[in-house]
Amino acid sequence: MEEIAAFFKKTGLFYIATIEDGKPRVRPFGNLMILQGAFFINTGRKKRFYAQIQQNPYVEICAFDKGTWYRVEAKVTEVDDEKIKEQIMEGDPFVKKNYAQQMENLVALRLDEVKAYRCQFNNAQCVYEQKD
Repeated sequence: MEEIAAFFKKTGLFYIATIEDGKPRVRPFGNLMILQGAFFINTGRKKRFYAQIQQNPYVEICAFDKGTWYRVEAKVTEVDDEKIKEQIMEGDPFVKKNYAQQMENLVALRLDEVKAYRCQFNNAQCVYEQKD
């Protein structure tokens, strides 16, 4: 788990795919962290990403660096916990700058049903699978 979070932090930017009207949508993200033993990301309540995961909570996340990439399959679950939101803000200056004055718009999303693969051009290996 820590290996994955460290890789994502090192890349500084990763991509999340969702589905909207049966079509894939991909956008960059910059914040994946481990809180309370789970992966978390965040978004804004008014963003299209939030509307898309309301319709279909399954996402795939990908980060690439120097010939290696991680693909992470997950189901996102909204967590309405002020302590989690505060930890997300304290862990990411961008989030703090944009959401400190509008906490009601910040959405904390836990990644559930996680399966992660470390990949290279000729190899993909499952390196983490969340167990119930």
